[in-house]
Amino acid sequence: MKVLGIQGDRADRPERGSHDSGAALVDATGRVLAAANEERFSRIKQDARYPFQSIDYALRFSAPEMVALTWLSPQAQRPRLDRLFAHLRELGAEAHLLRRFWLRQQWPRWARLLRRNPRTLPAPLEGLPRVILEHHYAHAASAYFCCPWPNESVLVITLDGQGDFAAGTVWRGEHGRLELLEEFDALNSIGHIYAAFTGFLGFTPNRHEGKIVGLAAHGNPEPLATRLLAHTHLGKWQRLFSPELVWLGLRPQSTEAQDWMHKITAGLSREDIAAGLQAWCEQTATALVQDFARRTGLRLVALAGGVFANVKLNQRILEL
Repeated sequence: MKVLGIQGDRADRPERGSHDSGAALVDATGRVLAAANEERFSRIKQDARYPFQSIDYALRFSAPEMVALTWLSPQAQRPRLDRLFAHLRELGAEAHLLRRFWLRQQWPRWARLLRRNPRTLPAPLEGLPRVILEHHYAHAASAYFCCPWPNESVLVITLDGQGDFAAGTVWRGEHGRLELLEEFDALNSIGHIYAAFTGFLGFTPNRHEGKIVGLAAHGNPEPLATRLLAHTHLGKWQRLFSPELVWLGLRPQSTEAQDWMHKITAGLSREDIAAGLQAWCEQTATALVQDFARRTGLRLVALAGGVFANVKLNQRILEL
């Protein structure tokens, strides 16, 4: 069976979609027959429009028998959302924070999901069976099924901003299957914190984080790294951040978040802020990898998700 995977929402509303839209065609053995992001054809970086050109490219190689799509339905996401709200209540968050988070940020997105399910496909694909995959499972699959250890047990970790209300997952990959060991809700997002500081430094979040990595090489990580680590509970991966960091991840453009970032970076140059953020990211993520390697006893590690696009972080993990 050949499966066409699509990162895109609705063919009848092509202007509305997710960043880095694209398509990939895979056969029953797991061999990738074709794969491309829409930006390769449109020349628009991180193009979020429906990937018609990527799909057309994939169809040149063979006709698919099934379509795989991303993003769970609202009903499937509900358990994670319930856990997320329980997490907020444990932090002592005031009622207005809960309302603002729900009404201004998440409810509009949820309502859009309700309106767009089931998602439409281009006419040639409409009659094919389809499956919807959870965001972090797709990340984990990209790491595990492409790793060079098909006959060994592998620790698979995903970290990003958030997808399907999760910021990361931990899996055991074994005998061609993935077993979920842990998942972290969106309030534990290392990616959201990194993106918030990317915007604070005048760059575009979710696009220019690589510039922060480069800028960090020219600064001193202290004292910001230590200040951020004081708000980070290493080892408590389900409750990783202080209320200040949680709020920063939820509403980075809010007055509260901006005031807090100005306060914690007072007197520091842009280079020192970048260096401190990078050092904090490396220490936090490497501690997570080390912890789950110790818990599982696994020494082979496969990684995926936006946080692991950070080459300096990957270097640190490889050195472990």
